[in-house]
Amino acid sequence: MLANYYVTNAHHLGNAAVSCTVRGTHRVLNWYSCSLFPERTVVNVSSLMALRAQETWSLYCSGKAARDMFFQVVAEEEKGVTVLNYAPGPVLTDMVTRDIQVNCRRIYTIFPRRE
Repeated sequence: MLANYYVTNAHHLGNAAVSCTVRGTHRVLNWYSCSLFPERTVVNVSSLMALRAQETWSLYCSGKAARDMFFQVVAEEEKGVTVLNYAPGPVLTDMVTRDIQVNCRRIYTIFPRRE
């Protein structure tokens, strides 16, 4: 079940995850135009959660999936632009730390410890 917080803030959170990426990428690619920089590279920091649904992470997962598709389209449409998708694996951010504190057992089954 979607928490009220996510439903209430979906527009704002979705805006930050996808719209800012689209606008920012558009601005950067226009700033570094084809005529001056015929070969350009864009890096998308992705996540396994772009491909795999996870309970309580609906906005994060859908935002990452939307970004991945956006960059796939950029790679098809933009001549001379190489898109690299980089998924670094679990990164201990404030968001992950809060979720670990609340759902410790569930998180460790998703992200098994690497030796």
